[in-house]
Amino acid sequence: MSITPKKNDKQAPIDPKRLEKLKNLEATVGEIEKSFGKGSIMRLGDGVIAREVTGLSTGSIGLDANAGFPGDLRVATQRAVVRNEPIARGIVDANVTITGPLARAPVIGGTVRLDRVEVTIPDRLPGSATTIPVTHTNVPPERRQFFPQPNPRGPNGRAAPPPPPCDARLDLTVTAINQIVVRGSGINADFGGNFRITGTTRAPVVNGGLRLRRGIVDIIGQRLTITTGTISFADTLDPILDLEATTRSGSYTAIVSITGRASAPVIRFSSVPQLPEDEVLSVILFGQLSAGLNAGQAIALAEAVASLTGARSGGLL
Repeated sequence: MSITPKKNDKQAPIDPKRLEKLKNLEATVGEIEKSFGKGSIMRLGDGVIAREVTGLSTGSIGLDANAGFPGDLRVATQRAVVRNEPIARGIVDANVTITGPLARAPVIGGTVRLDRVEVTIPDRLPGSATTIPVTHTNVPPERRQFFPQPNPRGPNGRAAPPPPPCDARLDLTVTAINQIVVRGSGINADFGGNFRITGTTRAPVVNGGLRLRRGIVDIIGQRLTITTGTISFADTLDPILDLEATTRSGSYTAIVSITGRASAPVIRFSSVPQLPEDEVLSVILFGQLSAGLNAGQAIALAEAVASLTGARSGGLL
């Protein structure tokens, strides 16, 4: 973007103070877009309309580059649609303040109410899958913000050090009452709760938790009711899971528990009355103990045991 003063027909001389302000404004926009990405500022006349957001922004930004462009902004939204495709989509009400040096380390604080959030759990890659390194070449200028770019070369031929990133401090309270819906990988559940986000944008610290309201889970082709469940955050974005699903067959109640970090969940099988894990699987699959299975059912049980053994090391379900 380039900001230039408009010229009238008489070519009136440009006020030096106004020209200086325009240059400072252009520098401010450049610094903000460098930190937050091109398109982070919507300009009148760009033809961009945020149809899904009802909000009000007020405040001021100082045009002092040496001070990091100090600002005092307040943003209030009603039913703003927030997306992180294809994983999450939500409707948010927020009352947030952004203060301090905007290009360096502003403070983002306030309250966020999640009116409804839909989370889709993607299918997991096999445990043996590895990341393939990709180098993007000839990326069009308008798309470069979406791809990592190598640092430009300095006078000595070495890569120039990147500019210091903006690392905003966080102080946000997030509330979601019965409004987080989780779907995918066999899970269909509703959660509610609240948590607090502190730390910085580069190293957020999340504390709080979500509690199950209702839910079901499909495991090895069978549907179980999730009877209890919590998702707890303790100084990390990798939450602690504590979920329990049950199903009843004959005189047995089979229990499946999912515990541990979301990045490495642990699945255990138990029952009332107590049975070995393979027998619990037999009850879940066929409603009877393994001694009464025919040859085809015994093979299916062995495949289920092997599948869940792999799930414990490389995936959830």
